[in-house]
Amino acid sequence: MIEGTTVRTIAVSQDAPQATPVEVQAYEQHYAAADVRLPLIQSTPEGGLWLDHEHIPKHTITQSPIYAEFLASLGMRHTASLSLRDGMHSRDFLGLIRPVDMAPFSADEQALLEQLIPHIVRANR
Repeated sequence: MIEGTTVRTIAVSQDAPQATPVEVQAYEQHYAAADVRLPLIQSTPEGGLWLDHEHIPKHTITQSPIYAEFLASLGMRHTASLSLRDGMHSRDFLGLIRPVDMAPFSADEQALLEQLIPHIVRANR
């Protein structure tokens, strides 16, 4: 995590179990500080797409506490992050996290997300 930043989490899922307030608090208080994804996600420019399997080695995904403990406990694994707004004092991201039994985001899914990003950025304003 980039020093001086705060992570606020809102978790919504259609298929996976909903993260409880206790789980969200555990992430914010314990896992966020060691989340290997955050510095990479936070360096994504506004309107950019970040996919974990393109930037994080497979052994890190299987051994890092964020993946091996926190996300696994929720039945989730691979992450896509869309950088929606880079403001003076805050940034907005939309994170898509796949169930553990799904493969990383495919090239076709990446292309679809890249087509949708400008519209989602505009809707976020």
